[in-house]
Amino acid sequence: MRVFRDPFQPVNPVRVWRENQVSGNTGNLLFSDAAVRAVACEDVEVTCWTDAEMSERAEEVAERFDHVVIPLANAFRNAYRGRLQSLTSTIRTMATPVTVLGVGAQSSADYDLEAMASVDETAREFARAVLEHSGAIGVRGEFTARYLASLGFDEVEVIGCPSMFVHGDRMPAQKPLADTTTDLAISLGLTPDAPMDAQWLDELVAQHPRLSYIPQDRIDLETMIWGHAEVAGPRSQAGFPSDLSHPVFADRVARIHLDPRSWIEDLRSADLAIGTRIHGVIAGLLAGIPAHLLVHDSRTRELAEHFGIPHTRIDGGRALPSLEEVLAADASSTYRAHPARWEQFSAFLDRQDLPHVWRESAVSTYDDRLPPVTAPVVVDHGRTPTPAEVLAWVEEYHSASVVRLERQAARQRAQLRRQARTASGLRREVKELRRDARAADKRAERLAGRLDELGAQVAELQAAPSGLRERLGAAVRRREE
Repeated sequence: MRVFRDPFQPVNPVRVWRENQVSGNTGNLLFSDAAVRAVACEDVEVTCWTDAEMSERAEEVAERFDHVVIPLANAFRNAYRGRLQSLTSTIRTMATPVTVLGVGAQSSADYDLEAMASVDETAREFARAVLEHSGAIGVRGEFTARYLASLGFDEVEVIGCPSMFVHGDRMPAQKPLADTTTDLAISLGLTPDAPMDAQWLDELVAQHPRLSYIPQDRIDLETMIWGHAEVAGPRSQAGFPSDLSHPVFADRVARIHLDPRSWIEDLRSADLAIGTRIHGVIAGLLAGIPAHLLVHDSRTRELAEHFGIPHTRIDGGRALPSLEEVLAADASSTYRAHPARWEQFSAFLDRQDLPHVWRESAVSTYDDRLPPVTAPVVVDHGRTPTPAEVLAWVEEYHSASVVRLERQAARQRAQLRRQARTASGLRREVKELRRDARAADKRAERLAGRLDELGAQVAELQAAPSGLRERLGAAVRRREE
């Protein structure tokens, strides 16, 4: 299973930040862990590898695994081309079946295919590589299916995002909508490059003392651990929460979750999850609370439409909705659509011949293998984690790093031994081939000598008729005399 962070290993915030175990965005953990959950059952051994591990240990795949599963998100985008090319190269080295879950195309919220032109060749090569190992590609939504069709690929199935199927074919009962728009416990998630109205945000924070901010970027994690980020991130929108002086950090509680379980549990006590973060909104739905997505591009729009998630478009200069409008939105569509969406997803896994926890008699082993729940990193009204907490994370990270490096060295030594055995075997084969070649040379020499002998005998036989004719002529002459 291709993952960003192995869900069966303990979480260390410093390691997550240092090694970028969220691939820039903690929302990735929600769909990655959900994909592992879907296939982790009895009689199935699930091994979780990152992209780097899959590339470095590609030769082990054929030896150890029967199937490779690759959950993805908005991978068809310009900023992801290099990583997608690398993943394509890795897939081409494999001899095992490959299943891709939830890959998506990223364009404008108007679903502009022309804007995808710079990604076309990379996406085309990726699709070709996958379809050499799979009967179909599982995509996020209809726009991505249409995009791949424009590139010439019809072996595509729309399955949505694995994160929506944490609870299988059901969704938790939704908490009743609040009957007021004042003093709500709001969970807010924002994206740096999404349209944002600073006044809307300021008013939302000011009017709701129980609002909590759920940042998702790796740079947010760095800021919340150390108090600042060494290198500023892409905060293009005025008023975006880019440092701890912003009211969402200074005057409210901000939590960055590195464990989907703590994220979902945290949101159970909220009245509403809202924002531009698709997985922040999905976490709210999984927690059973009302949720509303602020759609700003194709990746958010196609998932909202596929799953019937309440949403409002805010691209193209559109105004952000009021809370009255948000609370008036029809939330029942998500629940009505879910059984059919789950059926699509599980049927796709069946067609891929991929074992999963929803098969008859299957027993999940996912929860039994998980480590204890990891608490989020919190900034509470400007108070960051204490030096003692951070020091404990650092010491734990360094101790665990030593163990990991020792294991990596042992693995590399074992790999060198395997390569040495292979080289030794090749040397033996070369030696045997040389011996056989010398024997063949000798046989060739003997055959050449025998051919010379046979040539002489043939010459004698060819000369024999003329001698016989001479003797016959002499005998005829004597009779005539």
